[in-house]
Amino acid sequence: MGQGKVIIKDAVVWVGLARTSEEKSRGLSGRESLAEDEGLLFVFDKKDFHSFWMKDMNFSLDIIWIADDKIVGIVHNASVFDNMNGGIPAFLSPEPVNYVLEVNAGFCEKNYIQVNDEVLIQAQ
Repeated sequence: MGQGKVIIKDAVVWVGLARTSEEKSRGLSGRESLAEDEGLLFVFDKKDFHSFWMKDMNFSLDIIWIADDKIVGIVHNASVFDNMNGGIPAFLSPEPVNYVLEVNAGFCEKNYIQVNDEVLIQAQ
């Protein structure tokens, strides 16, 4: 798995890169936590609608939908459990995206990150 960093406003996130279908499928499943400045960046070959679910997750996330270099949507505090249906929740991008950044729940609020913010991705 490659590594890189994502910069949004003054926030720097050190990321693992999920490029292969196996890495994307595994995501952050089974991890106990992330450091405050750590995340996982999903890299897609082309823009499309992407769905993410919280299977085998142990903590909540903020899911940031990115098209090229701009945030087009944010799921704040994506929960591990779907309290309404008792299942595993899934989240669909609001429009076609080619990157998805997962960070700790509350990260966006703490760093004043919003839709339409520009994103700088530096990846190996």
